[in-house]
Amino acid sequence: MIRNYFKITWRSLWKDKKLTALNLIGLSIAFYSGILLCIYGIHELSYKQFYKNNYDRIFYCCPN
Repeated sequence: MIRNYFKITWRSLWKDKKLTALNLIGLSIAFYSGILLCIYGIHELSYKQFYKNNYDRIFYCCPN
């Protein structure tokens, strides 16, 4: 049964190539953006570990 689903999916992807390409490009951009956001978040959270002794002296632009 699952083999038939893959056949139908493969045929529909090859039938409409422009839509498939557009969807793949959008999906790859979304994954790339998510990875960049995760890397940025990890980088921002690493300041506390790097400046363990002087963490209270770090200046923030928007203190709450």
